[in-house]
Formats: sequence, structure tokens, C-alpha cells
Amino acid sequence: GKRKKVRGAVCGNFIEKQAQELLYTYNADITAVRTVLAVSAARGWGLSMIDVATAFLNAELDEGSGPIYVRPPAILAQFGLLPPDTLWRVRRAVYGLRAAPRSWGRKRDKELSRMKITIDGEVCRLVQSTVDASVWCIVPESEVETPLHTRRVLGYLLSYVDDFLIAGADNTRDAVCDALKSIWSCKSTGSVRYGSRDEATYLSSTIKATKDGYILHQQKFVEDLLKSWGMDECRPAATIGAEVMTKEVDIINEEEDLTVEVVESEVRQAQKLAGSLIWLSTRTRPDIAYAQGQASSWAARDPNRSLAIGKSILRYLAGTRDLGLAFTKQDGMDFTAYTDANFEATRSMTGSLITFGGSPLCWKSGRQAQVARSTADSELTALASTYSMAENVKALL
Repeated sequence: GKRKKVRGAVCGNFIEKQAQELLYTYNADITAVRTVLAVSAARGWGLSMIDVATAFLNAELDEGSGPIYVRPPAILAQFGLLPPDTLWRVRRAVYGLRAAPRSWGRKRDKELSRMKITIDGEVCRLVQSTVDASVWCIVPESEVETPLHTRRVLGYLLSYVDDFLIAGADNTRDAVCDALKSIWSCKSTGSVRYGSRDEATYLSSTIKATKDGYILHQQKFVEDLLKSWGMDECRPAATIGAEVMTKEVDIINEEEDLTVEVVESEVRQAQKLAGSLIWLSTRTRPDIAYAQGQASSWAARDPNRSLAIGKSILRYLAGTRDLGLAFTKQDGMDFTAYTDANFEATRSMTGSLITFGGSPLCWKSGRQAQVARSTADSELTALASTYSMAENVKALL
């Protein structure tokens, strides 16, 4: 009774790489997602998610480096579906080709730029952001050519490969979804109404509506991470153990006779855990950003220390797995940047946080690029770094 399906993919790794190969395509950054959530909470907008089915097959392949031929799987000939020794010439952006995402991205942006949407009898267009090309503003057609600050923005559309996030009033979101479905075969992957208890997943993060805004969290990812490391039933910790991050702690037994294979295995384990924590700390958990940076920096030099720090973070996550970022409507929607630094004789650390109306848009915790000569020097470096970050986020906002 189950429906089964098969997808064919090209082994694109057999294609020789070209020196001037263009593969980049615009995709929504998590900062843009958080910014749209903050603005949507301030304006009382809802959210809709939509996905384009077999997106790559909708785009003509860019044959700038010449035609591509593929050999079908031998099993197709064995079943009598194809003559033996058949070759196919690729015409569409098939899955597996390095150039496929760029081909689809160009096709997608071309269609979005000429799309016309009728909202309550008014014709509207999608205008691509000059700051982040994955962000599209929904504006009336009569105001497309007007100065940016005078336009009536009715909503936003974020694109990530074939996944779209649409923010706006109910009628705006419905009209945009209908316009997308008139071009491609699409399916709705979720809808979150402002002030409800709805929730949906976008880019592996869960967006949940509250009475006055939204919460962005990764509880499912945290639970899967804990389970994969056998710590889903561990004793939770109220804080991340500071003692495992101090340089004086001797985690490695220097007398232990370690082979190259054992060391490589430990490094891979440390890098695996650090990579998972990076994904978490850069999206919804700024509270582990500093500790995650420590785990990442030790992964190759001292994998045991890195694993100890990482598992201390996991114990902290076990007790805070349901935490997330809150985006709410407040009386004063101020744009604020916070920064601090700690001075060290080698490389000082900088901490930065950018908020809009109290909602976190962007943050960073990392070593400074140069060695500071004093506390004032490290503070000034942190201030300059944070100011630059704030200018970037402010331009997007």
C-alpha cells in the first residue's frame, strides 16, 4: 500500500573541473530568516512555507563549458527499458551536477522578477533586495520605481534553493502561493498564523507562533544530537563546565601509546561533534557560541579536550533542549548592538549581539584578528568589529 519512488542522479564528480567554473547561487542566510521573523512579529504578519517539486528539472542546464553526456544505469538495460550502450545528453539541471543549483537559481530568480501578483485587486511585484539577493520584497507595481524608503512593503519572500518562506498578511501569502503554483508544481510545507499555536519547519529550524510573536528553536535537532552521542538520558547540567575549557586541565594522558589510526579517529569524532554544535550555535543558540568556539579550536590539536568540551555542552543542552529565540512585538522597536571583549596576552575574544526590538538578529563570538596591546585596545577592536556587523544587518533591515 505504500507509494515508492526512485530518483536518478548524475555522478557529477566524473566531470572535470574548469578553472573559471561558476557554481554560486543565492540562498537565504539564517540572519535574513531571523530578520524577517522580527519584522513579521512587529507587524503581526503570518508565515507560509512552500516547496517546488523536482525543482532542478525545471531549469535548462547552462552548457557554458560544453555539452554533458551521461550513461544510464545498467539495470535499465537489463529490464529492457533501454538498448545497451545508450548515452543521454543532459538538457536539464539534473541532480548531482555541480552546475545544477546555479542553473536552477538563475531560472528561479528570472521567474520571480517577472511574476505579477494580484492582492485585493492591486497588482504587485517582487523586488529583489540589493543587500541579500535571496530576499524579495512584495510591493505594489505602481511603487516599484519609487525610492526605497517610500515603498509600501506588503510582505517578504525568502528563497533557499527550492524552499520559499513567505511573510505577510493572510491574503498576501495566499496570493503569492497561488502565483508560485501557477509557474511550478509546488506543495505547501507549513503555515504559521500570527497569534496562534501553529508551528512549521524551515531550513531544519522550527518556527512556532505565540500570542505576541514567534519562537525559533531546534529542539528536534538537539534531541537527535543527544541521542546520536548516547546522552539523551544523561544528567543535565545548569551551566557549561568552565573547567574543561581552561588550559591547565590535563585531559590527554601523555603516557598513552596512541597509533595514527586512533588519533585520526578521535579527530574525526571531535570534528563531527564540533560541526553539529556550529550548526546549532549559529542558528538558534547564541548561549553556546563561546564554548562551541573552544570545542572547534581544539578539534585537530587536542581532540580529547575538544570532545570533553563538546560533551559538557551536550549536558547543558540536555537541560535546555526547549530553549529558542523569541521574536515579539514591543513598544520600542530599537536597533541595538552590544559588544564586549576580554583581554589576553595572545589573542583576545570579541562577543557581539545585534537586536531589533529586543529580538536577536545576529551574534558572534570569536578571537580577534590581531594581538591587542592593552584592555583598551581589545575593547576598541571589538567595538569596530561589532559596528561593522551592525551596519551590515542594518542595511538588510
